[in-house]
Amino acid sequence: MGKLQHVSTVFAKANEPQATLAKRDRRTWLEELKAKHSLIGDVRGMELMQAIELVEDRESKTPATVATAAPMEAARENRLLMGKGAMQGNLIRISPR
Repeated sequence: MGKLQHVSTVFAKANEPQATLAKRDRRTWLEELKAKHSLIGDVRGMELMQAIELVEDRESKTPATVATAAPMEAARENRLLMGKGAMQGNLIRISPR
């Protein structure tokens, strides 16, 4: 399974029951995803609004603009509210529904 397909699968399964997600720190969850997936170059945000930056390579920080579409679609299909941002369109904003 390629890394893009794998990250899309993670987001498709990320729609845990809200009570479960509410018990976990959203930032910690995103940091755990970053540790597992090299496509996630950075995690940032404040309070309830968090974001992940998708990159082709963590060293060069080359934006993964094309790769951003798959997790966005998986999230939409699973009713997870996310938005796309950044000048290159490779930042995914995540907020509670």
